[in-house]
Order: sequence, then C-alpha cells, then structure tokens
Amino acid sequence: MVPLMKRPLLLLSASLALAACRGEAPPTPAPSAAPTAGVAAETVEPTTAAPVTVAEPALAIEGEGLRLFDPATGSARPLPFGMAWERVQEALAYRGKPATGRNEECGAGPLDYAQWEDSLTLYGQGGQFVGWFIDSRAEGRISTAAGVGPGTTRQDLEAAYAAEVFESTLGTEFAAGDLSGVFDSPHPDSPVSALWAGTSCNFR
Repeated sequence: MVPLMKRPLLLLSASLALAACRGEAPPTPAPSAAPTAGVAAETVEPTTAAPVTVAEPALAIEGEGLRLFDPATGSARPLPFGMAWERVQEALAYRGKPATGRNEECGAGPLDYAQWEDSLTLYGQGGQFVGWFIDSRAEGRISTAAGVGPGTTRQDLEAAYAAEVFESTLGTEFAAGDLSGVFDSPHPDSPVSALWAGTSCNFR
C-alpha cells in the first residue's frame, strides 16, 4: 500500500507521463500583456531663438572728427580726420546708404562727399576723411558730447564752450575751438543753424 502523502506525487507523475505518450506539450503560462502608456505621447515643437537686436551706436560730432558710442557698454570709437575715407563710411553704414559724389568747386579743392537725409555730410580728399557738416535738419539727432548741435541757443553754446562770435558773409558765425557754425541771428537766444569742422565747402 502506498502511503497517502505520496499519492499526489504519483498522480502528478502519471499525468505528465500520459501527456508525453500523447505527444502533448505541457501547458505554459500565458504571457502577460505589455503595459500600455496611460497618456498619448506629446509632440515637441521645435523652438526658434528670438532674433538678437543690436542697438545702433550713438553718433557725436567733435572738432577733431566724429565719435561713435556703444549704448550697451558706453565705450567710444573715434573717427578722426585723416582716417581712411572708405573706413569712415563703413563705420557709418548702419545709418543707411548716403548720397555720394564729388564737388569740384570747393575752395579747398575738389572734395568727395557722402550725405544722409538728416544733413550729415562727410568730406573726403585724397582718400582721407577731412571734414563734416550738419544743419537744422539734424536738430535733436546729432550733437557734440556736450549736447551742442543745431537748435542749441547761443547762451547754451557759450556756457559749454569758449566761443568767438563774429559777423561774416555767412551771417552770425562762431568758432568754438575746432568747431565752427552760424546762428540764425545776432540775438542772444538765437539757435545754431549749422555746424562744421575740418575742411568744408562753404562759399563765402
């Protein structure tokens, strides 16, 4: 007699042997289903960097030429008289394309020029930058580092510079160091109507 505790083992062995005789494979556990994502995959849109805006330099006139100020750093770049004519025009290319030409009738001899709509006019001679000129069209746009430009009153000019004022064929003219210009009238409150420095093409 087979003990009771061994009967389950014998029955399991018999079942396996019977399955083998019939050519049946033992049952295998069903594969578990692959987990599914709880949310749909998000589509990532490509991002484009915002364009970098570079501030234009601030232009100042002076008796020795021009000066550009970087508004971001405050650094200054001089454009002195005697600088290569082409290099000065390249430095001011941010202002747009000027009208250019050559004036053969200037008292100082033939002068090349580059002129913008706000009246800023550069003069070149022999491949060098030799002078500049502005008038009332540049009021509020171009001035010296001390703030003197077209529209500045005679009183304010004389407060900023030691100026000599005199009458000439051009009108009420002044000389302030290497700066020259004219007022609208001899009146103390008269504004500056034009300024220039270096070689100019004024007809007296």
